Amino acid sequence: MDAEAAECFLVEPKSRDMLLTACHGPFRSAFSQITRFHPGAGFPGLVSSREAPLVTQNLRLDPRYLRTRVKDKGFLSYVCVPLSGPSGVMGTLNVAARRPNFDVERALRFLTWASRPISTALQGGLLQNRERMSSASLGALLDTSRGMDGLLQAVLSNLILIGNATGGVLALYDRQVGGLVHLVKQGEVAAAVCPRPNAQEPQMCPALAHGRGEALYGPRSGWPVPCCDAPARGAVAYCLPLLVGSERLGIVQLGYGGRAPSPPTKYLAALQNATGQAAAVLCQGWANLQNRERTVYLRGEEPSGPGQRVNLAQAQSAQPPRGREEADLGRVRPFLEVHCLGQFQLYRQGTLVTPDVFARRGALTLLKILLIHLGRRVPRDTLVELLWPEADPQAGANRLHVMVHTLRQVIEPSQRAQPLVYICRDGDSYYFNPDAPYYLDVEEFRELVSLGERWERGGDSVRAIEAYEAAAASYRGDLLEDEPYAEWCFGEREHLRLTNLDILQRLGALHAEQGALDRSIARYRQALRLEPLREENHRGLMRALRDAGRRGEALRQYQVCQEVLCRELDVAPLPETEQLYALIRGNGE
Repeated sequence: MDAEAAECFLVEPKSRDMLLTACHGPFRSAFSQITRFHPGAGFPGLVSSREAPLVTQNLRLDPRYLRTRVKDKGFLSYVCVPLSGPSGVMGTLNVAARRPNFDVERALRFLTWASRPISTALQGGLLQNRERMSSASLGALLDTSRGMDGLLQAVLSNLILIGNATGGVLALYDRQVGGLVHLVKQGEVAAAVCPRPNAQEPQMCPALAHGRGEALYGPRSGWPVPCCDAPARGAVAYCLPLLVGSERLGIVQLGYGGRAPSPPTKYLAALQNATGQAAAVLCQGWANLQNRERTVYLRGEEPSGPGQRVNLAQAQSAQPPRGREEADLGRVRPFLEVHCLGQFQLYRQGTLVTPDVFARRGALTLLKILLIHLGRRVPRDTLVELLWPEADPQAGANRLHVMVHTLRQVIEPSQRAQPLVYICRDGDSYYFNPDAPYYLDVEEFRELVSLGERWERGGDSVRAIEAYEAAAASYRGDLLEDEPYAEWCFGEREHLRLTNLDILQRLGALHAEQGALDRSIARYRQALRLEPLREENHRGLMRALRDAGRRGEALRQYQVCQEVLCRELDVAPLPETEQLYALIRGNGE
C-alpha cells in the first residue's frame, strides 16, 4: 500500500469523542497535535458521525483536516475508514502519505477489508477487559475479610494493568457527606494528582463534570483550568470518572512516571470502557458487601452516645449507608471514625481526611501513636523519643508542641468555645480521650472477639459464630499496614494478627460442628493463607474436606502441610496429623 503513516482512533463511550490510540510511522508528534476529535470534527469525527469513509489527495487545502503540523510535514493523501462494532462506529483506521502518486483507491479497499478483523479483535479486547474487571471484583467479594478495601484495590489494580500505568489512585465521593469518603492508592503514585482530594465540590473536576476521561500531558497551558495547579508527576496522567447513569461515584487517576504512553491518549478509550464496568462493579459490590455484613452483634443495651450500637433488630432493618462501608450498620456515626486495621483511614464527619491535609507528617504519626495507647497517658519524653529519636530533648519538646497544635487543628471540632475533645494533656503526658465521640475499628474488633468468647463459653454457638464472623469482617488487614517498620506498633500488630488467626480457627471448628462444612472449609483456607505453618488448621481443613465427601482434597491437603513444614521449618508433620492422614486414606481403601 506504500503509506508512510498509520493511525487508529477509538471512540470514548459516553462523549463519543474519537481518541488517538495508536500511531505508526514518522512525525508522531505532528500526528499527536490533536488527540481528541469531537463528533463531526476532523476526519475521525466526521467518519464517526457519517459512518462512511473519507478520502483526500489534497490534504493541504482540505479544511476538514485540522492537524496543521501534519500538513506542514508535506502529507498530501489521507484515507480514513470506520471500525464498526455492535453499537455502531467504535473507531477509525487511517493512513497518510506524502507521495503525489499514492493510490488512495487501493488504500481504501485494503483498509475496508482490514477493518473487519481489526474491529473484531478490538471488540474482543474490550470485552476481555470488562470480564477481567468483573472477575477481579468477584474474587474480592468472595474474600470478605478485606471488605470494601479489597474490592477497591482489586478494581484499581486491574485498571492499572489495563492502562499499563506505574500507579494509581481511586477516590469515591458522596454528595450526602459532601466530599471524599474513600481513597486507595497503588504503585508509584505517592499522592493524588488532584490538588484538592478533600474538595467539597468534586463536580468541579473536569473529568466528573464532563463525564469523560482527561489526559494531562504537555504544557499546562493546554490543561483544563481546574487542573493547572495539580502536582502531577511524570509526563502523562489520566483522570477517569466513575459513572453509573448520572450518578458520579468518584474518579480514578493513573500515573506513568517516566515512561509515558505514545500517543498520550493510547490507553484512554480502553480505560473508559473498563471504568464503566468498574463503576457498575463498585455499586453491586457495595450492595453485596453490605448484605453480608448485616449480621451485627447485639450488646443488649440502648445507645447512650455516639459510637454505641443499636439492637440486632434495628441493625437488620437499617438501610445500607451511601458512599462507603460501615463496620457496623446500626451504630450512630460519631464525629471521628478511625480505621487502623489495614490501610489507615481517618474520617471527620463522614469525610475522608487524607494525609496531605496534615501540614506536618509527624502530626499524623502522633495521632497513630496516641490511638495505639488509647486512653493511656504517654509521657512527653516517650513521644519525643518515638518521633525524633536523635533530637535534643528540649528541641524535641518544642517540636512536639507544634505537632500537637497541628493535629488538633485537623481533628478537633471547629467551635472555639468548646474545650479540646480528642487530644488531651495531663501534666507532661498526652492521650487520646476515650470518652469523646469516636469509632475505632481496633476497639470494635476486640469487643466482637470478647463477645464471641463469652457466648461460646455460655454454649451459644450460633451467636458466637455471628460475633466471630463480624470480627473477621472488621479485620481488613494487619494493624497500620502503612507503618511496616514502626517499632511502637509492632507488639500490638502481632497480638491482633494472632487473635484474628485464632478466631478464624474457631470459626472453622464451630461451622464444622454446625454442619456448615463449606463455611468451615472457607475459614480454614483463609487462616492458612495468612499463616500456612499452623498445623492444627491443616488438620481442621482435612477433617472438614473429609466430612464434605472430598477425600481426594483432604489427602492433598496433607501433602501441602507436609511440603510447607519441610520447606519452612525442616520438620515433619506431628503424629496426630499423620494419624488423621492414615485414617482418611484407610477409609477409602
